[in-house]
Amino acid sequence: IMAIDGSPQGRVGPPATQYSPRVSPDGSRVAVDIEDMASSNLDIWIWDLTRNIRSRLTFDAAVDRTPIWSPDGREVAFYSTRDAGRGIYVRAADGTGEPRLIAPTEERSYPIHWSPDGQLICYILDYGPNSDIWLAHADGRAPPEAFLDSPFGEWDGEFSPDGRWLAYVSNESGRNEVYVRPFPDMDTKWAISTEGGTEPLWSPDGRELFYPPSDEELVATADDTFLELDRRESPD
Repeated sequence: IMAIDGSPQGRVGPPATQYSPRVSPDGSRVAVDIEDMASSNLDIWIWDLTRNIRSRLTFDAAVDRTPIWSPDGREVAFYSTRDAGRGIYVRAADGTGEPRLIAPTEERSYPIHWSPDGQLICYILDYGPNSDIWLAHADGRAPPEAFLDSPFGEWDGEFSPDGRWLAYVSNESGRNEVYVRPFPDMDTKWAISTEGGTEPLWSPDGRELFYPPSDEELVATADDTFLELDRRESPD
């Protein structure tokens, strides 16, 4: 685990084939998919950082991967290929109840981020150079909706902490760059990166956006970038 200033905070558990770690909103747990070496299957596990123990969240013989936390830390969304239906599932983080399918998909799809109000889950449909960003209703009571569906690829959607913005990555310029759009109105957008960027991550106060332009470094945008966006969005 690494702090926001880049300093290492220690290792979680023994070495294993693990992917897609996500820290819970309160910082006490980590959800991660772990590969079983005997079957090569992936399941979701949750590490308790206080006690340094892990508990298994999924048990299906299918692949379960890419977990994300609900804002209150009570639920985890993930992608599964299980026979009950391929798509995005949600399950209580304490393992009670059965996983519920909220977004059936035929293509590879991965949940990326949960909206701050807990109502929407941003996920990537058909992950690859032509992927699109969709929104699923966390309660599953309404069908998923296309959010960014274009001839280009869009992925890595990330809501700002106040829910007013969505940062994402697009290859529309010919290379991967980070953009920001107001949410839910999507008529305008701003390019944040200029020399390539992926995997945007908001600071807790929503005034900075971190993204790696390469494998070697992280970049934090200046506060003034988003102060200017606020002024442009203001009716005054």
